[in-house]
Amino acid sequence: MPGGSNVFATNDACPLCGADAERIDDPVRDAQHFRNCPNCKEYRMTNTFLASIRAWRTGVSDPRMSEGLLKKLSTAARQAIEHGDEMVCITEENAGAVASWTG
Repeated sequence: MPGGSNVFATNDACPLCGADAERIDDPVRDAQHFRNCPNCKEYRMTNTFLASIRAWRTGVSDPRMSEGLLKKLSTAARQAIEHGDEMVCITEENAGAVASWTG
């Protein structure tokens, strides 16, 4: 985040793995920035996809969503950071492609 002086992190559960993480609202990208997750490391996720995950976790049927998909997204986010690649921004449109990065 540019400058970093106006960044307010909130403790929240990582939507991918459930571990404790920090969440920062990123209104410019209509997304949330998750960081300091012990499993996923750091990534962005659009508010639309975050809402889909949260709805699915409360029992709303969504054929696109599964624990397997979320685990693959977690691995892809972590691997991007560990390999020095650009931080992943997960959207409804690219979630399947991002998950496929893990092989």
